[in-house]
Amino acid sequence: MEKVTHYYLEQERSLALKNKLQQDLNALFRSMDGLLIEKSNLESFKKKLEEEVKKINEKYPRMKSITVSYNQIGHGNKRIYVKTIDALTFILLPSRLVDFNEINYNSKNN
Repeated sequence: MEKVTHYYLEQERSLALKNKLQQDLNALFRSMDGLLIEKSNLESFKKKLEEEVKKINEKYPRMKSITVSYNQIGHGNKRIYVKTIDALTFILLPSRLVDFNEINYNSKNN
């Protein structure tokens, strides 16, 4: 892949949500599913996500708080896995924005 310019947000799974806190978190993730953010805004996105999760935690003070963690699994892997609870996973997929006219397709059959 060429140079990463953006990240595509994809909710990977949402299984067996147990309470309203987890349901609200799932709604937050669903609202971001399919968004494209500029690489230069990645840290701002993470901060905003953490702020939103904090608000959800504060809304349900009697429930166990959820924390956000970020992992890049494997050498050279540019995917960023956002984990909160096992039932909810979110991935930031590296991507790039290009002008369609700039795409060169080199087929071995040409």
